Amino acid sequence: SILVTDSNGNAVSDAEVYLSTWPTKFRTGYINATNQTVSQVFPNEDTNRNLIMDPGENCRTCGYVADDQLTPPQSAAGSLPSSVITNDAGIANFKLQYLKQYAIWTKAEIKASTKVHGTESISTMTFWLPYEEGEEDNLPSPPFNP
Repeated sequence: SILVTDSNGNAVSDAEVYLSTWPTKFRTGYINATNQTVSQVFPNEDTNRNLIMDPGENCRTCGYVADDQLTPPQSAAGSLPSSVITNDAGIANFKLQYLKQYAIWTKAEIKASTKVHGTESISTMTFWLPYEEGEEDNLPSPPFNP
């Protein structure tokens, strides 16, 4: 959910909020019947976020397989609507959808931006993608292991 308020804390209705998502980090490790073990955490290789593998962005000495692709792929953070409109209470709901294989192994950033009375506000939040309760025994192998 998104909550938009003005400088006095009043709800702003009909505000268009632009959304985006980005995979900021990824983990390697393994899952067995009793637990999840994280081996290492790495930053997204696409350091300038241009979706193009520039020189030096495919880390060959990081401890995972260098595959001539940017890791993690942008889609690992999931998908969102590109924008939402707030209701009378200044709230807009949305869903982040992502593949189960990226749950617990990908750290996602959600960015929301809007203009209120001519002033642009940008907020971000980052979190490791969760899995649905009861699915811990059905998670696939980590996608980023060597």
